[in-house]
Amino acid sequence: DPQRALAYAVKAIDISNTPKAGFYDTLAAILWILERRSEAFKIQKEAVDLEPSNLEYQEKLQVYQKYSSVE
Repeated sequence: DPQRALAYAVKAIDISNTPKAGFYDTLAAILWILERRSEAFKIQKEAVDLEPSNLEYQEKLQVYQKYSSVE
């Protein structure tokens, strides 16, 4: 259930003492599934900012940018 996953992902970010790139990556993937493309891009950018050396996060960011309305 994507809506339930969304709630859990948001909660994980909210209760985390330290921002975790993996949490943002997961949230972005859920938003993408829910067709909230621009939001997915913005959240994935946060994952990349937190962990810039992660190539997987960077690749996802490029895909999200390509298929969302974000320039």
